[in-house]
Amino acid sequence: MKKITLLIILCLTVNFTFSQVLFEDDFDGSGPGLAGWTLVDNDGLTPNAAVAQFTDAWIEADDFDNAGDVVAMSTSWYSPAGTADDWMITPAINLTSDAILSWEEEAQDANYPDGYEVRLSTQTTALADFTNVLFTAATGSPAVWAPQSADLSAYTGETVYIAWRNNSTDQFVLMINNVLVEIPAAFDASITVPAAAQDQYTQIPLEQIAPLGTDATIENIGGPITNAIATVTITDGSGTVYTEDSAPFAIAAGANQAVNFTGYTPTMADTYTTTFTVTMDETDGIPSNNTVMKTTEVTTNTYARDDDTPSGTLGIGANNGGYLGQQYDILETEDILSVTFAIGNASGALTGLNVRATVWDMVGGVPSTIIAQTDQITVTAVENDMYTAAITGGPFTLAPGQYLVAVEEPDAAGGMPTDENVQVVTTTAIYTPGATWVNWPTNPNGAWSNSEDFAFEIAYLIRPNFQDENLGIENNAIENFTIGLFPNPASNVVTISNPNQVNLLEARIIDVTGRVIKTIDLSSNLDSERRLDVSSLSPANYFVTIKSSQGEVTKQLIIK
Repeated sequence: MKKITLLIILCLTVNFTFSQVLFEDDFDGSGPGLAGWTLVDNDGLTPNAAVAQFTDAWIEADDFDNAGDVVAMSTSWYSPAGTADDWMITPAINLTSDAILSWEEEAQDANYPDGYEVRLSTQTTALADFTNVLFTAATGSPAVWAPQSADLSAYTGETVYIAWRNNSTDQFVLMINNVLVEIPAAFDASITVPAAAQDQYTQIPLEQIAPLGTDATIENIGGPITNAIATVTITDGSGTVYTEDSAPFAIAAGANQAVNFTGYTPTMADTYTTTFTVTMDETDGIPSNNTVMKTTEVTTNTYARDDDTPSGTLGIGANNGGYLGQQYDILETEDILSVTFAIGNASGALTGLNVRATVWDMVGGVPSTIIAQTDQITVTAVENDMYTAAITGGPFTLAPGQYLVAVEEPDAAGGMPTDENVQVVTTTAIYTPGATWVNWPTNPNGAWSNSEDFAFEIAYLIRPNFQDENLGIENNAIENFTIGLFPNPASNVVTISNPNQVNLLEARIIDVTGRVIKTIDLSSNLDSERRLDVSSLSPANYFVTIKSSQGEVTKQLIIK
């Protein structure tokens, strides 16, 4: 949901310096809500039992994929099937000057997308008076919110009513949100940034990060502007690491100006905030759109699409095997070390089941062949428990390209309970169309489908972990460098075995996000064993990097 901010009106001759809001409704409290609209059920049909909540032509309800965000919605799924004719009509709106209508749309199910019309009346709310068609959509934007707009300047000086009409046949649910009628500001420059591949991720390994802050666009929404300058600033935990100004631009009304910066490539793991701003000589009527910020978390070794906030689980349930996974972009050659994933075992029926992850290459943008797999893990009785499984046979090298990392669902013959299925934990952020995949032998859509094909706009909590290039053995000629870690799993104390009695320097305990949790000084210790206190660590999977005079090794450690 986008929050609309009411701005102050200041008159200068015949123009508004600030935008003037004539009508708004986000169905969350900014506006009258549907109680202030006119609703007309002109078809008189009965909703299917599966959507029995539709007791009027349009209703207010939570967005299916964003609990707490109230939207307006209607259905065309009737029993028996028929064509909807459901109207949602605004109160009277006085168009005192040239105005713009904007709103957001979503058809909830991509397989059954409702279409609709937007009509305008200059007379009354009687349906026969809505002779002016502002917008027509054969289908709404499937399974993702999309902005739409219409120019109302032809009706300046009139009092109007605007209607959304669901006219679909036997589809599902249409949703409308953030309706706004406003008079644009005389001068209004905004700055936008393109959707980059790295915006799909919540965590990106250092070796896979592309330069930050390279591209932006100045958009002139109002009258002609002069000396428009875009600025990019990038900060990390220590402060500003990069800033650059563009050349000044004169931009005509309604025109855009692309801006390219050198950008900044991070050199260490940290959280980076990229801020773009635009300034100009004229007084900007809507300063709230002059700044845009993006946050990028760069890790030492972990890729993630999830926001670490479980919103549900997804399984297959056909009991004949299959895979649920998501794709990752490899920009530089990298060794995958392990895969971390979460299983939702709410009922406890999966306890004791052996599960593993697989790595697939992709051909033509579709998963093709398994090229690596992990050791099996045993599902615990803990709901939404996190597991880290090592790649079988050691790290596997991935060349630049796209790869799928998927959790395998075993079939009944492989020990799968016949009445349960593996439930991979999901999050709603960051949902990226085309990035999550599912496959099983009896998939009605074919070999592979995207999760949104089944109306799931999610990300899986499945994360590949890579070998940090700084954590490998520094001297490949050493053959007798052996380091062990036991017991594993551990709870209070873990022992480093050092049978060759090499000179140990330090041990770093790293969590699955790449964050260093603890550093332990091991300098000048030539004992064959060294005990470490790990009682302060929370139960989870970790990596222990042990540095010595002979090089570094990394071991997986499970704290129970």
